[in-house]
Amino acid sequence: MGRISFVTAEVGIEEGVNTYSGGLGILSGDILKSASRMGMPVDFYTLVYHKGYSRQEIDARGHQSYAPAPWNPSGHGFVQLDKETSVHISGRRVFMRPWVRNFGSVNLFLLDTNVDGNNEEDRALTDRVYDPAGGDKRRADLLRLKQGIVLGASVRMGHALGVEYSLWHLQEGFPALVFNELIKLHGEDAARELGWFTTHTPVPAAFDYIPEDLARDALGDEDFFRLMAHGGHNGCLSTSHLAARLSRGINAVSRKHAETCRSSSMDFIFGGREIIYVTNGVDLPTWVSEGLGELYSRRLGDWVNHPEVLNNADKLSLDEIIDARRPSFDALNRRIYVQGVEFDPNLLTIGFARRGAEYKRPELAFHDIERLATIARGNLQFVFAGKAHPADYGGQAAIERACEGCCQLRERGVNAVFLEDYSIGLALPIVQGCDVWINNPMRPLESSGTSGMKLAANGALNVSVLDGWWGEGYNGKNGFAIAPENHSNDQGVDARHLYDILEKEVVPLAHDRAARHALMTGSIRLGAYFNTNRVVGDYSRLIWNLERSPEKVLQKV
Repeated sequence: MGRISFVTAEVGIEEGVNTYSGGLGILSGDILKSASRMGMPVDFYTLVYHKGYSRQEIDARGHQSYAPAPWNPSGHGFVQLDKETSVHISGRRVFMRPWVRNFGSVNLFLLDTNVDGNNEEDRALTDRVYDPAGGDKRRADLLRLKQGIVLGASVRMGHALGVEYSLWHLQEGFPALVFNELIKLHGEDAARELGWFTTHTPVPAAFDYIPEDLARDALGDEDFFRLMAHGGHNGCLSTSHLAARLSRGINAVSRKHAETCRSSSMDFIFGGREIIYVTNGVDLPTWVSEGLGELYSRRLGDWVNHPEVLNNADKLSLDEIIDARRPSFDALNRRIYVQGVEFDPNLLTIGFARRGAEYKRPELAFHDIERLATIARGNLQFVFAGKAHPADYGGQAAIERACEGCCQLRERGVNAVFLEDYSIGLALPIVQGCDVWINNPMRPLESSGTSGMKLAANGALNVSVLDGWWGEGYNGKNGFAIAPENHSNDQGVDARHLYDILEKEVVPLAHDRAARHALMTGSIRLGAYFNTNRVVGDYSRLIWNLERSPEKVLQKV
């Protein structure tokens, strides 16, 4: 049995390793850590991204500016190997060498085209996570395809390294050019047995479509016609069509996401193929605070390797949970104090932080600023964060509106801040220090979502629409559901129900210890299932077909 190759556009493992932009990268990093801890024979492939994604600055009016976020792989434990391979892009031979960092049974490979033999343009292919190029969509499409070709050369790099892979597990459509290389090496029938596709996008418009002329120029005629036979769609090359049609199987990342992918609106991509689901999780040791981790170990057992012990969270008293969480609030407060605001430890802290996309509606909570201020004054305080793509003007506008909402709350005597440059380093104090987490995307656009899982494992409460993972996690006793019947996504309906939950359910928790204890322990129990140990176990059993599956608990909450 060979090793598994896990190929993804981005991997987020720690602060300072700037090879991710958002949730997809953090998920990949969490899966990597669990696979390593469980001794899985898996190698991860992505690009090195010398200049990172972007560093975000926000001015007093909420306007955002972005700059490169360079990093040095050798300063984070990566070693560049003396192995080289190449692909042809736009008629030129493009060379690449890998950086590698070992995590026990797992290796993380970063492909790098900034090597001798390449011209300046090709050296820059692995500089940035996606393309920050303003409104120049054709340039962005072309760069994304070229980066996809480089990532597809993971197959060649694995061959050069002498590693035999029994499966190539593709995260989203970006790495679909892996199939081009597999077909060249093994033929089409064999290639189909070597690939698996995990789709993360429930929105048809969000898939990549590269215009034919750009694709033909980058790929050359032979590869272009081979790939268009499987991935052609409306005069474009669709990497998602390519992955969906050539993979041995497909999985979605939550039950609701699978239902969406099976719907008639998505059939043009998936073509009626069977779609299973493996709901995402989070790496608990990464995201659970030190104080709570020590409490869980002392009172519940080995939660790191056996997250199922969190099902016994009701053994923990409210006081010991609150005491264990207090250092995390203090750490968050230190980050907030930089903004000139100091939070009150006696008030409940509400958080909202995720990738800055318009559909996630970061400004929804400010729909009726007067009602929100009335509910919150003397009871609640708010911390927001989020980073939009430099070319996503809709996402930036939503962040600007959320920044303005925070300003308006402060004018009305309510602590509220928007923290800039959202990253792993900022996410940690937010997810560990907040008491309540708001998640209100437009349904059904949240394929899974993992931020709320991080909060749950830290004893915080989710207030979320029943989309993505929360449709599986919510049971009426571990958090709150926003307007379950509002399938039309009426913003006013969602906002009014959010205010009702905050006023009638959340605020009273400050004085109702029994209710708070029941909800917090119910939330902690979610970590027993929504973790990447379970995800890796499911992958091993359902997708990777490894002979040695890890010990796992698949009992659902």
